[in-house]
Amino acid sequence: MLRIHAMLLEDPVLLEGVRTATALGTCAEAALDAAAARLDRTHLPGRGAPAEEAMAVLLQIRDALPQPPPRGRPAGRVVLVGAPPSLADVFALHQTGQLAAVVAIDGGVDSHLGLIARELGVPAVMGAGLDAWGFVERGTHIVVDGNRGEVRPSASTDDMHRPPGPRFSAPVPGFAVRSALSSTAGLDASRAAGAEGVGLLRTDFLWGRGETDVAATLHEATRRAGEHGVTIRAYDQPSGVQSRGAAILQAHAPAVTALLDAAVRAQRAGPVRLLVPFVVHAEELAAWREALHAAARRAGHSPPPLGAMIETPASALAAASILSRCDFGVVGTGDLSALLCGAGREVLGPAHQNAIRDVLRPLLARIAGAARSANRSLEAAGPAARQPIVVCALRDLGYSGVSVAPADVAAVRDILQARRA
Repeated sequence: MLRIHAMLLEDPVLLEGVRTATALGTCAEAALDAAAARLDRTHLPGRGAPAEEAMAVLLQIRDALPQPPPRGRPAGRVVLVGAPPSLADVFALHQTGQLAAVVAIDGGVDSHLGLIARELGVPAVMGAGLDAWGFVERGTHIVVDGNRGEVRPSASTDDMHRPPGPRFSAPVPGFAVRSALSSTAGLDASRAAGAEGVGLLRTDFLWGRGETDVAATLHEATRRAGEHGVTIRAYDQPSGVQSRGAAILQAHAPAVTALLDAAVRAQRAGPVRLLVPFVVHAEELAAWREALHAAARRAGHSPPPLGAMIETPASALAAASILSRCDFGVVGTGDLSALLCGAGREVLGPAHQNAIRDVLRPLLARIAGAARSANRSLEAAGPAARQPIVVCALRDLGYSGVSVAPADVAAVRDILQARRA
């Protein structure tokens, strides 16, 4: 049975069905169920005798079992619990206004899920532990206190309330505080917080969409970002894709080309910059610039500034050559901190803060020196960029700004104002 299971997981028809469904926002579990349900005996020929026999057995077993009722979306506002919950479910429930809070059994506050929850203004407790399963069952009333990191049962909904939106704050002269967004869902919060544009808009949520949809989404995002504009980060390991950086440009050229075309045309709605993630070597930027200039020629428009994201120790050491080949640089503090601490991004948390402070600052200084030598502007983004000691170090080192979740914009400005005083 284990051998049969392994063959099933490598089945090309099944994999294609799962990838298509997850690209459209379906969670992995539901996508696998749906893809398996669509398999039938017409798919058997051509797999080879062992695989055909294995699939035939599985289909017989499946057809003999009673079929469970389909799982629909829950009614009303819900707390999403998982280890961790699916990001697709987080976005889907937030879009319908049903997402009240998130509880992750595993993971750290600076994990992708933690950052997205802050961006969306959703209370979240990360790393709640297995004890949270003791009372968190479907239909249970619970209180999720994101400030205290507590999850507790509640007899009623009297002590539940929607969290306040981001606090507006005025800009700090000489140091831009922009928003970092995982989708366009955070644009309203970004403007409400008074962020100076969008310093990092991740585009992985657009993966698998049609060219027209991608172009319309980026055009609208640029328009809503306002006069400060938007920095569009190219695809970085979207759902079902293992490639990163230059590898994704080579392996998925049509999808990346459509994104670059959309980014160039979005300049008609406001200022746009393109940011290349996970740059390791300076030579990688030549292919990106060539592709960007080709998109500009197709659109009859000038290309937007091209930036490089420095988020590995290797790229930090090669910062001088990387920054000389691009128009601006952004230090990604999330992946860089995790790699320096030898911890996964999803478990990075308070226990690692001393290591981040002691190890990250020398690299930040090295990168800043490279930026001055190359006469390039340099910014930072990610979870470490909102820590007081890191924010102050960035400003002292000559960084021009940071990009953080909309909910953190005011707090970062408070830190900077207190330092000035």
